[in-house]
Amino acid sequence: PHMPDPDASAVAAAFVRRWIGLAQPDPPAEERLSAIEKTLSITLPADYRRFVLRYGTPSTAWLLHSIVEGEHDLWDLAEFGRLDRLVEDTAAYEGAGMPEGYFGFASDSMGNMFLFRKADCVAVPTRAPVWIFDHDFVTVEEIAPSFTELLARYLEVTVVADNGG
Repeated sequence: PHMPDPDASAVAAAFVRRWIGLAQPDPPAEERLSAIEKTLSITLPADYRRFVLRYGTPSTAWLLHSIVEGEHDLWDLAEFGRLDRLVEDTAAYEGAGMPEGYFGFASDSMGNMFLFRKADCVAVPTRAPVWIFDHDFVTVEEIAPSFTELLARYLEVTVVADNGG
């Protein structure tokens, strides 16, 4: 096993502090991650795997509102998919037109899915590009070179609390 990339750990911690607050890991996360890998014959990117083991599969607070208020050109990472539903959710999206060969791990507030490409998840990837499935246009596009890079982009967004106004 290789040492965690300190940059990835710092980015993940800063992302959680800014957008999540208190995050609780799912106790059986290691077993569930291993089951997903076995079912899909993949090895999840190390930076994503470490994030889930440490922080669970949280939802973000105020991220969409802050992106809109700051006029940032970003997909809002609204919710990390529950580990016990990821394989089924990915299959459901494939049934709705998403190309095969991807694995969904999170969604935005409009139901578009954040993905890893299965072909990038062989051997033991430290990082893998992140893609998005846009269900309105039925397209898949690469949006970040890695999970860590995706999280880092949200650190450039200033928190703007949505007070219902």
